[in-house]
Amino acid sequence: MNLNAELLIQNRQEEVKKLGGEAAYRLHALKNLKLKTVIKESHSSPIHALTFNHTSPSYYNLLATVGGDNATVYNDEHMGDYLSVVVHFQNVKTNYANGGQLSSVCWLDASTWTNHPHGDAYLAVSGADTNISLISIVEARVTHLLKGHKNAVVDLSAVPFSSTTSSLLVSLSKDGEIRLWDGPKESCLSCIQHNDASCIAVSQSGDAVYVGTTRGRLFSYAIIAPSSSVGTHTLSQDSKQELKSTPSSNSIGAVHHTEAIDCIRCLPGGRIATKSTDGRMFTSTSSIEEKNTTLSLVSTWKVPGCSTYGGLNNRCLFSSTPDGAYICVGNGQGDCYVYSADSGERCAHVLPIKVTGPVKACGLSSDCRHLVAVLGNGFMFRYEYLPAAVVDDDEEGEEEEGEEENTNVNSHGDGDQEMADGGAGGGDDDAA
Repeated sequence: MNLNAELLIQNRQEEVKKLGGEAAYRLHALKNLKLKTVIKESHSSPIHALTFNHTSPSYYNLLATVGGDNATVYNDEHMGDYLSVVVHFQNVKTNYANGGQLSSVCWLDASTWTNHPHGDAYLAVSGADTNISLISIVEARVTHLLKGHKNAVVDLSAVPFSSTTSSLLVSLSKDGEIRLWDGPKESCLSCIQHNDASCIAVSQSGDAVYVGTTRGRLFSYAIIAPSSSVGTHTLSQDSKQELKSTPSSNSIGAVHHTEAIDCIRCLPGGRIATKSTDGRMFTSTSSIEEKNTTLSLVSTWKVPGCSTYGGLNNRCLFSSTPDGAYICVGNGQGDCYVYSADSGERCAHVLPIKVTGPVKACGLSSDCRHLVAVLGNGFMFRYEYLPAAVVDDDEEGEEEEGEEENTNVNSHGDGDQEMADGGAGGGDDDAA
């Protein structure tokens, strides 16, 4: 850890104490996000997915994007509070794979199977070439290749930090085939078919896979643990259940989706969050009663500016903080919102500048200081919370040096912005 990082942590701890605790600090940060950094990746095509590493607690500072035939890993806390490129991968044709466009990404917890003495983080990427590549961040290369799908792989999901199921990965291909993999062994453990599946998510405990469909329905399949040390996990077709939310006492309006579900996220505490292409979102709590899973509706809201036009081709992927307290999601015009997962209350709203179009994906750091969104042809916007003292210092420095005035923007139309047009992870001073 360098001096800048140490000072950032010290200042943050002091502010947390001053504001009355971590929860108050996070909410304060969300209400004061400003656009500070803009990066344009060199492939000049849409970035289809973005994800923070919430799978491995030791590497929470890493985030990854996939767009064109590129996958890029960034350090969100380089030198304390900057953004820098860690790994860049281009999915070119080799003797082992055909290469091509990438559209899905997820993190794997490698703590129980990596050979590196100081640990490693693994990234799974997939797309049009039907293969799933596992990239070692330490080695900066593909170390495992999962082959078996016959169609493009459209979604990936892995088990969060776990000592028993951390090697498991679930994938969904365009033809509705769902595969359960043992990543480090490059082995497909089982395969099932769900023809109208549109997205998937693995439960926090690693014992179930949730499947959203093009007709707005939600299903679950059990992941069966081996009965002995020589057995393997399997995905059970016979365990298929359709899940329907039961309304709570304060529920208002619909309690189920009527359009295609384009994203599912499993949150701590047995909660499931789902979103459909029309912007309708639900969070529910799952429970098992006599071997049947039931959902109890927790909250529901509608994301403004979302349209069913274009269907799943214009999907806007959402994400949450590691504890599942906040959900961030974008719309079709480039706006990003942050909501409380339990109450559905809107906590933040930020806007882009000069670039419009659907927010393909967005992510929120664990302390809520950074919100990162991707839209347009390769643009990544990072909204940041800067304490008042830091903002004042920056403004004084600009006046003393006589620098040219920057364009200012945030949800209310003010704030600092740095613009860049760089390489594959290219960027400004924030991206080395």
